[in-house]
Amino acid sequence: MERPFAVHNQSRRDPIRVRAGLNAGEAIKEADDFYGKNVILAARIAGQAQGGEILVSSLLKELTESAGDIAFGEGREVELKALAGRHRVFQLAWE
Repeated sequence: MERPFAVHNQSRRDPIRVRAGLNAGEAIKEADDFYGKNVILAARIAGQAQGGEILVSSLLKELTESAGDIAFGEGREVELKALAGRHRVFQLAWE
């Protein structure tokens, strides 16, 4: 997802910088809308990302790191709006 934007931005004065948050878990679908705790968590994680950054939940990192084909940066503790406590998120290394 970030790679096409990086290519697009090479020749632009005002680059498009997308930020994303990823989580794993069930979502509730109603018509064309998704909601539920896992959707909220992904949205809150996205809110912590900088432009050009993909952050993932500790659960998603744990579920995918054994494959060995995805690299993660060091985790950081963040507070997520309307969710109690601190949560560990990891930067997905896509470059």
